[in-house]
Amino acid sequence: MGYDVFDPNVNVEMQTIINRATRRYADEVKKDPTTDKLAFEYFIRDEMVKGKIGRDSELFVKNPEEPNMSAREYVDPRLMQNLFTSMDLISSDFVSNNKKQGEEISPKEINSQTNKWISQAANHWRKNKELRSKYSANDNETGFYLYLKDIISDNKITDKELGK
Repeated sequence: MGYDVFDPNVNVEMQTIINRATRRYADEVKKDPTTDKLAFEYFIRDEMVKGKIGRDSELFVKNPEEPNMSAREYVDPRLMQNLFTSMDLISSDFVSNNKKQGEEISPKEINSQTNKWISQAANHWRKNKELRSKYSANDNETGFYLYLKDIISDNKITDKELGK
């Protein structure tokens, strides 16, 4: 997902991600002994996505109806990283435009704005059946991913696009 392994803050975060993924994987294997023992990658990827976008991570799962957690698949991480990078750039511009000239923008502010928009988009997505039918999932992308990709295509995010 684009982690800088030389950043001490990332190293701390990765330990949490690995610990959570390990616990969830072990719980899944206990519940269902037929769980693919080599499918730990799903749990790592899931925790990484949750670390970036929180509770809305399931909207990036291509086969959410799959009962076997280890068999679920996310949108390709490179596609998601490109999407999040684009959203962070738009967030940076948005935050910058709302600051006094010369005032520094922190990565936390950018991440917070991106997460706010993703959460608003997720709420709009869940409540709007017409929107869900407009953006149909395909083999590589979820409908929600396509919706986000569309709303950032003009390098801005508007309240109208988020259902406000």
